[in-house]
Amino acid sequence: MVRLRLQGVRPHEAPLCTCRPSGRETLANGRQVRIQVKVWYNMRMRGTRQYPMHECPFTLIQVTITMPDGRPRYHRPLWLAFFGPKRQAWAPKLIYEAYRQRFDQERMHRFLPRNLLVTAYETPDTAHEERWWRIVALAYGQHWLARSLAQTRWRPREKHLARKHGPSPPRALSPTHVQRDFLRILSQMGTPARRLKPRGKSGGWPLGRQRNRRPRRKIVRKGRQKAASPPSWLGCQGPKQRSRVQRVLGSDHFAQCPVEFVKSPNGVSIAEKIVTEVRLMAS
Repeated sequence: MVRLRLQGVRPHEAPLCTCRPSGRETLANGRQVRIQVKVWYNMRMRGTRQYPMHECPFTLIQVTITMPDGRPRYHRPLWLAFFGPKRQAWAPKLIYEAYRQRFDQERMHRFLPRNLLVTAYETPDTAHEERWWRIVALAYGQHWLARSLAQTRWRPREKHLARKHGPSPPRALSPTHVQRDFLRILSQMGTPARRLKPRGKSGGWPLGRQRNRRPRRKIVRKGRQKAASPPSWLGCQGPKQRSRVQRVLGSDHFAQCPVEFVKSPNGVSIAEKIVTEVRLMAS
């Protein structure tokens, strides 16, 4: 939950639009709850020059979930901030249901790299990587379609869960449980393809054919931010002149002094000219 620093009208001072709960809703575990939504329109946050959040009004929503006997389901209510030009066109309950889909997305972001190896395929070609992502997305969709056909297969280390829930858990199966039983589902469905026929071994790369290597690309490195460069009219010729300029200008500014030699039209370095002018001003 994010703590919002509001500016101007406070929530308890702003006009309140309370949406009455549309009855009871059943959660995934079979429990029934009541949802109450409170809405404040055209709220603003404190902003800065870099992030002018005060110029972006939003809709503030408070969601409270209670049990049928009136006890709160969670210790604190849920606060949501809805930005956008069409923020008032969306119903508050629809915004809450859209926010609940965030948990499904987070499970997908964890399931794809761990179980479907979406990040394990490495290739320098962008087209090949896009095809691999499409294949993984298609496999994830098949897991979702097969969720009603899958059966729970407990691991040997999950005997306590098998004794507690039995052959099938009370909740819907997760993609991980569907993947465990996916081989049995494929064996029952069969395939319309024909049986494979051996074709022998491939001849391989022809003898004498030249191979073209991939072009070498430059390595993009994340460099450090360069310090502010000194004025372009400041030049340093040799170690003696650099030490003289360092005594006059100071070591901090001298560390940023460029090494290139700058001369005036009469052949005198500008660094020597600066030292002479500073000495005349000091005397």
